[in-house]
Amino acid sequence: MLRPWSRCPVRTPGDHTVGMRAFVALWPPPTVTAVLEELPRPPIEGIRYTRLGQWHLTLAFLGTVAEGALGSILMAIEHAIAPLEAFDAALGPTTVVLGRSVLCVPVSGQGLESLAAAVRSAPLPGALDADRPFFGHVTLARASRRRIPRELVGQAVQVKWHVEEVHLVRSTLEPTGSRYESLAVIPLGS
Repeated sequence: MLRPWSRCPVRTPGDHTVGMRAFVALWPPPTVTAVLEELPRPPIEGIRYTRLGQWHLTLAFLGTVAEGALGSILMAIEHAIAPLEAFDAALGPTTVVLGRSVLCVPVSGQGLESLAAAVRSAPLPGALDADRPFFGHVTLARASRRRIPRELVGQAVQVKWHVEEVHLVRSTLEPTGSRYESLAVIPLGS
């Protein structure tokens, strides 16, 4: 299974199409990330754990977008989510495997599917995952060239939070993993 970003062309500084990798996401609050930090992370060869600052729920991956398009992207997101109200989201109940190489915690909530559908139906450039089924989750680890070990699957994780906003996020790939920067926060029902 291809990761959404593997379909993004690599740009060089001299390329006139240079842009940034971006996505629309929910960021769990400290009460949720504190629970995620408590999960065991045994050192296992070929397993790269995500960490605080990387835990999020992707609503729509935009791929590489021009920085000049940020204003229209924000307007499209604001328009799409304006009719939606804040809701409670629940993490858990246990860790699961997505595909064969991603360990994650499912996220559910009464308004989550509606929010994801609204964001994915907005006229956003790229929107590389708009045609894929939405599965709300927070990624905890990725396996390179192997499966996620069984001892990491089925760990209890149960926590709720109140979702009031979405983020437009810049993603920068680094050797130690992705680094994320929230470019804008858009409140629900604005």
